[in-house]
Amino acid sequence: MIPMKKSLLLLIFVPAFVCAQSARMPLVEYFTNTSCTNCPAWTQALDQSLTNVGRANVAVVLVHNANPSPNDPFYQDNNAESNARTSYYAVQGDPDLFVDGTNVSSNSYIEVAIQNEIKQTSSLSIALSGVRNGRSGTVNAAITSTASGQWKLFAVITETGLTYHGTNGEVTHNDVFRTTLTTWSGVDGASGHVSLPFTLGYDDNISSSDSVPWNMDSCRIVVWAQNISTKAVYQAAQIWVSQLSTSVQPTFTFATDDSLLSAPPVIDDIEAVGNIQNISGSTIYVSGVRLVDSLPDGNWTTAVCLAYCGAPSVDTVPSNPLSPNGNQQFLLHFDPDKTPASGHVIMKFYDPNNPSYSVIRQFQFKTNAPTQFLLPKARQTITSNQDTISWKTDLTGKVGLFYSTDNVSWYLIDSVDVGSGSYVWTPGFTGFNFRLKLITSEGSAVSSAFNLQSTAVYEPVPVSYTFVCSPNPANTSVNIMLTGYETKRVTLFDALGRMVYDNAIVEPLANTNIVVNTSALRSGMYYTRVYSASGVFSKPVMVMH
Repeated sequence: MIPMKKSLLLLIFVPAFVCAQSARMPLVEYFTNTSCTNCPAWTQALDQSLTNVGRANVAVVLVHNANPSPNDPFYQDNNAESNARTSYYAVQGDPDLFVDGTNVSSNSYIEVAIQNEIKQTSSLSIALSGVRNGRSGTVNAAITSTASGQWKLFAVITETGLTYHGTNGEVTHNDVFRTTLTTWSGVDGASGHVSLPFTLGYDDNISSSDSVPWNMDSCRIVVWAQNISTKAVYQAAQIWVSQLSTSVQPTFTFATDDSLLSAPPVIDDIEAVGNIQNISGSTIYVSGVRLVDSLPDGNWTTAVCLAYCGAPSVDTVPSNPLSPNGNQQFLLHFDPDKTPASGHVIMKFYDPNNPSYSVIRQFQFKTNAPTQFLLPKARQTITSNQDTISWKTDLTGKVGLFYSTDNVSWYLIDSVDVGSGSYVWTPGFTGFNFRLKLITSEGSAVSSAFNLQSTAVYEPVPVSYTFVCSPNPANTSVNIMLTGYETKRVTLFDALGRMVYDNAIVEPLANTNIVVNTSALRSGMYYTRVYSASGVFSKPVMVMH
């Protein structure tokens, strides 16, 4: 019985020891360039993925390299270390992205790859702490590991909220790689404790000035453990430089989500809600809430809400001190007609008894305000002569405008400038239950159903007039013969309402014979429209080749 008891104890003890696992923080390494034309789509997909999973749950490093241009200022600031990391992953061109050392082949798979890693546990944990004095300090990594293989510890500094107008259209740059604290060879973390000194540097290429110091309030230290042979990343951790202890000890800490999820698409004003939880025993205050494209300069001293992009106000709650261990919401409310689709919320937290200590947090913000048709309205009857379609949007560029009568088959009307907000449509036909659709980069916007009714006068016309289109069907030409009309203009439209012929008559005559060349027109139904002193008249013409 004694040996059996010993065996039983071993069976209980060994699994408990081996299965000790830690929650996993994935590492995203994204190789990009300010001249890379395909990178904006990947950057947007990454930003949306981080918003969906929570930015605080993922460590991110954006390495700017020389693909396709060595003139990228973020690459020029540290080209040697950028080149080394690019070579390590054998990156041939940008964009290129790795999640925990594994390449992601499509930007549509970024969130899936991140989620898959978050669902896994890790045999290694990393806890970060440290101290700072001015722009220098030491970050401490406490490591607990049962991971096998030859792994090393890596640490870098990144900076977020940088503004630079790249030739690819990107302006705001987050999580930009600045420097390594360990070199790309890594350091041994088997002892369970690693201390790494750091000093925040200066940017010599992004500004016209000689040098710009990295913003301490927007710098993170990112640390991870990676197998140097397989490239597999076992665990990552991150900490804001501003969170490191200083010679003036903070009297409070706080917890909050590191990102704001997109507000749902609605027709009216947009609202987005976040939570602030004070997990300390001290009262904290919010000194300001601001929507901006980059971190602002200067110090904020009062608890105020600042206006943004022409909006009359941006409301914020709480407006009162947040009591110890309290939890409150803050609400952003604004008109999507006056604000862009995305931006950032910046909040500064401070202790009134210790004003020299504060913490700044930046949150991604996206309204996802949809493109919406304004005209025609639901069940409105508009003429088939000429009507203005209008919509509101925060998008720009050329998009397709389509129509349908069954909401299944869609026909292209024209390629329109979506930023203009309007388009003059001349359908040339009538019917019921029409819908319009704009296909944009954010999806499709569909109008309410409406009706088309012609203002043209169809046969029978007054007996003193004759209006003949012959031959009908037509092959290479059609004769439009008019008697009794003081004809001013003759036009021809296809079934989509596009004008294919236009003849303005300088000296209107009572009797007119016009020959229209139809040899280049596609077979199908067309509509002749005649403008005269007596009214507007229309007849269908079939073209058959």
